[in-house]
Order: sequence, then C-alpha cells, then structure tokens
Amino acid sequence: MHYTSMNIKEAKHIHFTGIKGTGLVSLVCCALDLGIKVTGSDLEEEFVTDETLKDRGVSWNIGFKKEHLIPKPDLVIFTGAHGGLDNPEVVAAQEMGVPVLSHFEALAQFAEGKKLIAVCGVGGKTTTAAMIATILEYSGLNPSWAIGVADVPSLSGPGHFDRYGEYFVTEADEFVVSPGLDNRPKFHLLSPHLVVVTNIEHDHPDVYPTFSDTKKAYKVFFSKIPDDGFLLINGDNKNAMNLLQDEQKNYKFEYATYGKKLGLWEFKDEVFKDGKTEFKLKADMLDSKYWLDATLHVPGIFNLYNAAAAYAVSQNLLVDPKSGIEALEKYVGCKRRFEKIAELNDILFYDDYAHHPSEIEATLKAAREWFPDNRILVYFQPHTYSRTKALFEEFATSFNSADFVGIADIFSSAREEKDPKVTSEKLVEEIKKHHPHPENIVYEGDWKEGSEYLAKTLKPNDVFITIGAGDIYKIHRILIKKLKNKN
Repeated sequence: MHYTSMNIKEAKHIHFTGIKGTGLVSLVCCALDLGIKVTGSDLEEEFVTDETLKDRGVSWNIGFKKEHLIPKPDLVIFTGAHGGLDNPEVVAAQEMGVPVLSHFEALAQFAEGKKLIAVCGVGGKTTTAAMIATILEYSGLNPSWAIGVADVPSLSGPGHFDRYGEYFVTEADEFVVSPGLDNRPKFHLLSPHLVVVTNIEHDHPDVYPTFSDTKKAYKVFFSKIPDDGFLLINGDNKNAMNLLQDEQKNYKFEYATYGKKLGLWEFKDEVFKDGKTEFKLKADMLDSKYWLDATLHVPGIFNLYNAAAAYAVSQNLLVDPKSGIEALEKYVGCKRRFEKIAELNDILFYDDYAHHPSEIEATLKAAREWFPDNRILVYFQPHTYSRTKALFEEFATSFNSADFVGIADIFSSAREEKDPKVTSEKLVEEIKKHHPHPENIVYEGDWKEGSEYLAKTLKPNDVFITIGAGDIYKIHRILIKKLKNKN
C-alpha cells in the first residue's frame, strides 16, 4: 500500500517517526550500518531505548511536526503508534511527495535479497530471534537482524545489517500496520524463508475479535513460505499443532517440530540452580542424532523452548552442533526480558515485558524455579483495556506462583478509548478468588504512588519483579532510591 520504487538501502537520509519504539530502533541500527543519515522524532518522556539511540549518536526531535522534515528526507518510516498514517509528520511527508513506509514495509525492504528467518507467536519472539542471531553470529555466518528490544548484550545491538551475510533474523508480529487505517497484519508484509512458531494464542482482541481471526492471519503468513523454505513449530503447543494438522496438506515446503514432549529437536533433564539452567539438547544433523549438554543463563522452561527452537534453526542451516551449544551459553538475555535490574539490601530486582496471561504465568514459574526459597513479589501493570477485558479470567489465574501481587492501573494504548467496565480494582478481586494467598493481592493504583507501599514491604531475600508492556519498569529507579535513603 505504501511501497515506493525507491530502494531503501540507497536512501541517503531516513526520518523515523516514533524513533524510540523498539521496532524502529532496530531499523535505525540497520540504516546506520548502511551509512544512511538518520533523523527522528518521538515523545519527550523517557523510554527504554533512549540509551541505545544515544550510544549510536542519534538525537531526536520532541513531538511530531512538519518542521521536523527539514531538511527534506528521502524517506519517512513510521510506526502504528502515535496515530500511524494520521501522524502529522506522515501526513506532511505525503503532501511533500516524500515516500513513507510503515515499520514492517521498511523491515521487508531491509531484508530483501536475504533469506529471512522470521519468529512469530505470542511470547518468545524476541528471545528466540535474539538466540538465533547470536548462534549465527557466533558461528561466523554474518547475519543481519532486527529485534524489537532496546538491547541484546550477546549481540552488537538490537539491529544490524551485514552487506554480505546470507540471512536476516527478525520477529514477525501479527498486529496490524496502522489500526483503523491499515489493518493488514504486519507479518503479512514479510517474505519469510524460514518461519519459527513459538505458540499461537488469542491476543490483540482489539484487532482480532475471535481466536478464529487470529488463526486465519497465521494461515496466510505460513502460505508465504516458498517451496524450498522451512516451517518450525512448537510441537507442545496445542493450537500451533492443530493449525499444522489442518493445513499441512497444502504445504510444499518442509516442516518439523521442536519441544520437550513432541519434536524432532528436543530438550530434557533440565536443572535450575545457581542462576543458570543446565539441560540436554538433542542434535539432529544429517541423520545423526545425539544429546549434548547445554547451559543457559536465563531461567524458565519457556526459555528452554526458545533455545530448542533457535538450535533447531541452526541445525537446519547446518551450523556445527557444538558451535550452536557454545553460542547459547553466551546468550544472557534481552532488555526487559527477565532482566536483572539491581541487587540492594539482599533484595533482587527484575523486570519483564510479559503482558499476556500465558507469558506472565511462565515468567513467574521461572522465577519460582530459580528462587525456590525466596519470597517473590510481583507488580503488574495491565496493558490495554481490550486485552485486559478479553483475557480477564486468564489473567486472574496467572499469578499463583507469586507470594505477593500488586496491580497497577491499566496502561492504555494510544489506539483505544478508556473502558470503564474493566479496571485494575476488578482484576484484583478476581485474582483473590484463585490465589492461595488472597490477602497478599493488592490494588496499587498509579505505580509512582505504589513505590511508597513497596518500599515499606520489601525485605531481605525478596525477589521483586515488575511485569508489563507499559512504563512500569521505571519504578525500579524510584524504589531503589527510596530504599537507599531509608538505610
């Protein structure tokens, strides 16, 4: 819809509207690697990607104005946030005759000419893509990548473009390009060669009213895999396997599964101890199958699934089995993915981006596995009224691995109106019905005010975890300052 005849890699100046968004930051890094001048604009408030942009020497304008397109750029890339196609800068660019591309249209152009490895699913996309890129980089395959996160310590950054490498690794998001204006699922704009499916769940109810709508979007995405491509599916995810069984007769490309119970590539014998996860991973190379000892420095069964998927991709690309294992050990997580923030007064502080009930449940189970003897306190900020309303019952049962649960006010997306029928107070009452310690479930309201309560509640040997896709992570700085002043 917005494609231009211009080759994005030949642009001399690209302006990014909403430059601080995690998706666009990865493309900023790709553009800089190509020697392209980058300008951008965003909101004034602090965001998790600020340091990444500063480290790459990128500054940005505050707010969205036509004047920010002076000098006139060759291309404007925008995100679905901040009005999407209705953003003042996007409208101005079109009036000025400047080509505009959405995030995923631009991503597709950056990946053009390379074999695109795309990771889709609800939960695990970022980590699995980062693990794949880490293995390919460590193994000397010189991949390019665009990963929607502020930082990946095992890589040079969230995005990278290599002119000569054969592969491009990215996440494939099923959300739409510009809600209400361009409702094409973003991953339909990609041309994947290899697709990884971490799971399929009902998410984004504001654009997918039913689970059937979600499955239809995935079917179309899988149909884009070429005959010589490859589909890798989590064999232990019921929804993904049902879709595979329904559609496999239409596939000309190869497909396989991974997992703990059902998969060509499997893991077993996992042990969580001393801040690491030890397990065995099956190598399946040229009809030779054997088990290798592996170590991860991130917690949780879900990360073993992510690692198995990444390893399976590397095996499909004929990466040396031992090299893949060594690379996984170098992976130490991503920004806002069970990220250790600090340790103070014998209290551990973590942050995680989980915002879907299945992600929350998996994150808290992982925390319990790593810290079986500690008190685990969670502060959750629901993300969007539509998701909270549609998945209300699932949210209510996803916190049982935590000893204490604080619920902040709902973080409203710019794409929706406030819904008075669903509130954090109501969610608290519903969680209490299912939690083993209902007296420890509290409504915290605004997280800035909640920091006062938490500063009095936290004690030595506690593990404190913020969870949510909004701005809840900012509480750590305030809370740690309060605790230091308390000493």
